[in-house]
Amino acid sequence: MFDTDFASHFGDRWSKPLRINNTTAAPAGDGANPIRAVIRYTAPRAMQVELSACFSKANTGDGVDYRITRNGVTVASGIVVDTATVNGVKFGLEIGDKVDLVFGPNQTYGSDSFLYRATLSNRGQGTTVACPTA
Repeated sequence: MFDTDFASHFGDRWSKPLRINNTTAAPAGDGANPIRAVIRYTAPRAMQVELSACFSKANTGDGVDYRITRNGVTVASGIVVDTATVNGVKFGLEIGDKVDLVFGPNQTYGSDSFLYRATLSNRGQGTTVACPTA
């Protein structure tokens, strides 16, 4: 955990720009040696859910690859070049199941900082998530 004058974030001083805070993140490395930023939710009980998310970044570089997984199985994936949305992905969770938002550098290093917003709602109660803007 790093705490600066402007914002706190999780990161690694030897793997910059790797960081995650409550609205932005950045992976590090490149396609051959990715250092992925992972945001994890662990289910406290059994439930039926739906996930909606939007990711945005400046339209520079080759984008950020993302994967949304449930217990390691991919339920959605893509590349964020400017914006990417995922709406209403439905699945069941048992106690202890993990939902991961996994972000990587795609192929090349640089310009991989992005904004994110994601919600995990009870099935049938989800809404479209507005894309975050800088």
